[in-house]
Amino acid sequence: MRLTTLIFLICNIFYVSCVTPPPRRATGKWSEFQGKMTFDQAGVVCKSLNQRLPSLEEMKHAFDAGLTKPWQVDGKYYWTQTPAFGGGNFVFITEGGNVFYNFKNDDYFLVRCFLPDAVKP
Repeated sequence: MRLTTLIFLICNIFYVSCVTPPPRRATGKWSEFQGKMTFDQAGVVCKSLNQRLPSLEEMKHAFDAGLTKPWQVDGKYYWTQTPAFGGGNFVFITEGGNVFYNFKNDDYFLVRCFLPDAVKP
């Protein structure tokens, strides 16, 4: 019984440490909270900061890295630049890391801008 338990623990530790991928990292510079606005307004604000709206993937990276948890004080629904079918854009939910498709870009959602690290050729 003890040998079986020991084997189980060793296998479980090996699986968790060797098979589970490390958390993804969000690399780049995030702006402070910019407010609640339409998609077009968000683009103008981010451009004025020499940044842009984050992609859906960048928001997922930030969520995985724990960066979005403090943002929930401002709210949970953030614009992304990632287009979805039908002409709208995806909105990222910082509570739970979910996404939903917004049909109209004239709805008001929260904004944080992003400037990715330079990509080397």
